Amino acid sequence: MEEETLFGERYGAARSPLDEALIGKYCSGIEERIRQAGSRREAVLILEDACRDFERQCESEIIPLFLQRYVTNLFEQLWGASK
Repeated sequence: MEEETLFGERYGAARSPLDEALIGKYCSGIEERIRQAGSRREAVLILEDACRDFERQCESEIIPLFLQRYVTNLFEQLWGASK
């Protein structure tokens, strides 16, 4: 799933300005951080930290679910299917 699809126009109406800022903060470069992790466990921690921190700060109940799905897909593409 591409970041543009996940956070693009399709879901624009569901996002607040805070959501936009959080998406930029937690999603910008996440693929590269997961890719460059020194181990599978480190990659899992990057994924979990980003999702947890995003969910804590995000007012939406739905957008964190999309982030979780997005970063899990990235993780699986880069490190394999099992966390």
